[in-house]
Amino acid sequence: MLLYIHGRLQQIKRSDTMHIFGNVGILAVGDFYQIQPMQKISGIINNSDPKKPYHPPLKVVLATRSDRIFYKKGTTDKEMMYVALCDTTGHLKATLYEPSKLDNITNGSTIIIRNYMVRDDKTIAITSQSQIFKSSQLQVPENLLSQAISSVRPPPPPPIPIKEVHTSPVKTLTSVSGVIAQDELPRQVHVRGEPVPVRTILLEDREAKVKVALWRNESGAQIQAGDFVSIQNVMVQNYKGENQLSSTSRTTIKKTERPAEDISEEIIAYIEDENDMIHLLLASNEMLSTNIELLKTTFNIEDDNWQPVLEAFIPFKANMTVKEGEITRINIQSVANMDNP
Repeated sequence: MLLYIHGRLQQIKRSDTMHIFGNVGILAVGDFYQIQPMQKISGIINNSDPKKPYHPPLKVVLATRSDRIFYKKGTTDKEMMYVALCDTTGHLKATLYEPSKLDNITNGSTIIIRNYMVRDDKTIAITSQSQIFKSSQLQVPENLLSQAISSVRPPPPPPIPIKEVHTSPVKTLTSVSGVIAQDELPRQVHVRGEPVPVRTILLEDREAKVKVALWRNESGAQIQAGDFVSIQNVMVQNYKGENQLSSTSRTTIKKTERPAEDISEEIIAYIEDENDMIHLLLASNEMLSTNIELLKTTFNIEDDNWQPVLEAFIPFKANMTVKEGEITRINIQSVANMDNP
């Protein structure tokens, strides 16, 4: 409708200076403000020339944003972030050089961006000269929204056993879980002349160990030796011929409960305590605990004279389910001396 009115007024301007519509007089004294058409993401991807000094305003949904990334420009501390944008025609990634521009705008909001720059790779840069306005809601397909989010916050790679880290290609992202066996104090190292905090932990599972370097913000993670942690989006690096892991800007560290594990081990000795708990020594020198009733059930012992029976079986291999160092299930796999039982 506004375009129609604008067109009619242009006709009036070209014909006479005054036209009468009933009792209403319209004086054409100049060109009215022409409504600027909005840019579409498909237009940026397919048609926009990065060399153009000006691009039409872009109306999009703010799908998500990255964490803030801190860097230095000369001697000045700077920050930036990546944002994912989408409309009904596509999605793209933008670099935002003033993250504070989004302080009052939530993910999922519809915004209009003015004075942005189009780059050669068909992403855009939102600079200090750019303006971001809130606008009426734009409905976009769910698949485009999901694709946009994945471009900035891709799902973390699936976790792998620690032993696989040592054979993984360098520079690949991965995720691991394990117990912190060793935790060093953070220290300062110089990266491109800038002091950067780093903290090294030794992570282990039942089969292997690996060093993990936690850089910058991750060096202050609230974890300690003995914690079971899940670490996502760490990069495989090689240092002095040994594969290690290093945190990235997308790394997340979460302290979790140790999951139950199914293991097969040889039991070579035992000791009991005053709380009716039995501590079994494994051939690997690890010690696991269980209660007397579970052992009696395993060996079909009906009275309290269980010690001679257990000693007759030792050493023996067993399949066990273990959680937090306690055996919750045990099945005898084989007995070294079959004559004893």
